[in-house]
Parts: sequence; structure tokens; C-alpha cells
Amino acid sequence: MLNHCLVRHAAVPNLRGDPPVLAFHRPEADRVDAWAADAATALAMVIGVGQGVRLRSCDASGCDLVFFDVTRNASRRFCGVSCQNRAKASAYRARRRA
Repeated sequence: MLNHCLVRHAAVPNLRGDPPVLAFHRPEADRVDAWAADAATALAMVIGVGQGVRLRSCDASGCDLVFFDVTRNASRRFCGVSCQNRAKASAYRARRRA
């Protein structure tokens, strides 16, 4: 699926601008194709260097965000502080009811 996305959006590395900036989409690509090519390339690079295990989905109920875990021991569970706080508050309320 990722390879298909890379091909479909013509993800090719190139330098453009002054100072040069690395991009992974054709200069004439529209915003959607440019974003898709850049995102697919970044994801392929993460997986290609063996860091795909650090891509995680948030453990919070009702949250479907995906994040890259940068903690030293790869133990992050939530996409952000707000999800973490909601989960902790919910667990606290559940313990108090029991």
C-alpha cells in the first residue's frame, strides 16, 4: 500500500528553492499530491530505518491519532497530554466508583 502511494503521487527526492530545500514531490504537483508524496516518503523512511515499531496509535478511548514515540524506552501511550489527562481522570473515577 505504501509503495503504491509513493508511485501514485510520484514521490521523487529533489532540491528546490534558495536556499535549497529537500522535497519529495514534483514541482508541478498540487497540494494534495505534494502532501501525500511527502508524507508517504517520510513514513517509508521511518519504516526503512527500522523505526516503524515507534509508530503508535493513541490508547485513549475515542482517539484515533497516530504518533511517533520518541521516548527513550518506547513507552508512550497517548498522542498528547489532553488524551493522557482524560484517560487518567476516567481511570480515577472508575476506581472511586468501585
